[in-house]
Formats: sequence, C-alpha cells, structure tokens
Amino acid sequence: MDEVRIFGEIEGFDRVLYESTACWSNFTLGVINNGKAAFEAWTNGIDSIEKRSNALNAIIEQIERFILSVEWSFGHQLRYTINNVTGPTFGSEDSLLAIKEKLTIGDHVEIAVAPRKVPEALPQVPLEARRWVHIWLECTKLSGYVEEKLRRQYLIIEELWPELHPTFNSTQKSDKKDIKLIGNVQKCVPLRIFTLNG
Repeated sequence: MDEVRIFGEIEGFDRVLYESTACWSNFTLGVINNGKAAFEAWTNGIDSIEKRSNALNAIIEQIERFILSVEWSFGHQLRYTINNVTGPTFGSEDSLLAIKEKLTIGDHVEIAVAPRKVPEALPQVPLEARRWVHIWLECTKLSGYVEEKLRRQYLIIEELWPELHPTFNSTQKSDKKDIKLIGNVQKCVPLRIFTLNG
C-alpha cells in the first residue's frame, strides 16, 4: 500500500453544508448530523518515511484550510479530531508517526438552513489567514458590544488594506475610508472622555 489516509471527525457545524456527501479528489466529508461530520483525507505515492511524514503534514494543513474556509464563511468555530491513520510502514517500524489533534472550544447552535450543492473544488483558506479568521469569529461572539466588534473588524481591514486597496474601484475605496474614520473615532473616544472629565 502506497497510500496514507486520515480518518476523523469535524464538529461544531451549525447547519448541514451540502445536500450529499462531499467527494473531492483526495478528501471526503460526510453529511453533517447533529453538528458533526466524518471526513477522510488521503494521498498516494508514499514510498519512504520522509514522503509519509510530508504527506501527513500536507493532509493536516489541507484539513485546517478547509476548516478555516467554513469558519470564515459561516462565522462559527469548528474543531476536528483524528481517529485513525493508515499507511505503509518502513523497515522495523510498527506504527505511523504520531499525528497532532486539533482542539478548539466553541458554541454549538442548531438552526435550519437549506444545504447547498457540493462545490467542485474543496473550499480552503490559506493558513496564513488563520489570525484574521479567528478575529472574525471573535466578532460573532460580541453581539452586545458593537464598539468591540468594530475594533476587531477594523483590525482586519487595516492589515489587509495595503495589499488589497489597488483592487478596489473608487466607490469601494471611499467606503473603506469611511470605515477607517469609524476606527479612528473608536481610538479617540477614551481620550475625549478623559479630556472632558479632566
């Protein structure tokens, strides 16, 4: 066998994402039931210890990029566990390399949303965007604190602005500058209160 395959479960979904089992070239996601779905991810052509180690790391990154894409799209945290890993062994080894498990804490809410068709490509967000996705998720938990939500949302805009502003048209740039003014006002409010009281 020249294949490494990871079996696990993702939990924390607040809806059924797709109307059927999602099957991509090297990743499947079962239909979500009670906020959980089983997944399998694999790669072929493994003929050495080094390739096996690299393949395991690549599969874990793929799982995490998929989870980030769902967290970004729907605004809630997911967690995954790896239940089993199969693959070739080499020499005198009796078991596969240890695999880390990802565990995060999140709330689970049941709501009814119609599932979508399975997209042709596996949805993914780069791991480099993890910080922005987690800031975004924090915002969803601050419904009673609008100013805190604005601060966190502005952090994302502020960090992405230099890279993305050339892609905006003039109306979009104007909208973003208005948001920046709100962020600046948020930073100045405590100083103004102090000045009025002092």
